[in-house]
Amino acid sequence: DGESRVVIAADNLACYEKARSEILRLVGDVSVGEEFNGIVKSTQPYGAFVEIFPGREALLHVSEIVQSEDRKTSPLAPRADELVSIGDRLRVVVTEYDTIRGLIKISQVKDRLTTNNN
Repeated sequence: DGESRVVIAADNLACYEKARSEILRLVGDVSVGEEFNGIVKSTQPYGAFVEIFPGREALLHVSEIVQSEDRKTSPLAPRADELVSIGDRLRVVVTEYDTIRGLIKISQVKDRLTTNNN
């Protein structure tokens, strides 16, 4: 059927994440519903680009960002840079994957990881 399985054995979560990132960098495939610990690499008013594994970024639309009560946002529609900052670590899930264009859309998982600003 052409499928392969990779099993990762690690002593701790940090080692597991490092091995997983390296494997994903080499094979570079994602699936809808798959979750990642990502890092915000850049922001635009409409969203943030989050590195989900080394060398692979995905779009987190501003409407998919979990709003934190400790951030001040505009009373109208908030901009992405009002909600997240470059370097923030976020738990995200793949919501769409366009295999033809290689575009990945993600949504933030409600329980946000720590940010570099706190």
